[in-house]
Amino acid sequence: MDAEQTRERFLVLVDQVCEELGFPPNEEVPQADHALAMEMDGISFSVVHDLEVSPERILIECRMGQLPEDNRLPALTRLLHFNRGFFEMGEAAFSIDAVNGDVMYTHACGLHDADGRSLLAIMTEMSWQARQWNSDYFIGEDTRASAVQEQMPLHVGSLA
Repeated sequence: MDAEQTRERFLVLVDQVCEELGFPPNEEVPQADHALAMEMDGISFSVVHDLEVSPERILIECRMGQLPEDNRLPALTRLLHFNRGFFEMGEAAFSIDAVNGDVMYTHACGLHDADGRSLLAIMTEMSWQARQWNSDYFIGEDTRASAVQEQMPLHVGSLA
């Protein structure tokens, strides 16, 4: 599939997302490196389609918020535990935005495998995870003391 067809598929996906949300189709034509930026349940998302880097894939980015001032080490350790589990699945990861320090939760998927409904389902799950992050940084009161120990269980698919 050529670049124009791939870009058109992305634009169809953007319109499907708008339709699922009850909004009119997106009238702005994204540029080659454009991301669909939106907010859902107070959580910021971007859906990135980059023709240069990976034209057949999209990347969903969820901006989860800052690391906690106290308990930074347990929170970072918990994120690394999840990344280890995500690595095996190959589609999701946590990172830190170098500009503002926000924790980012990313999920990659095939452009042609996605539709508006499946994309919103992924984003709904990601927003739930972001709310969990903002409530206890995945280390909750009962796990704060043990978060840096090896026996902390990993629950891939359900981070809380």
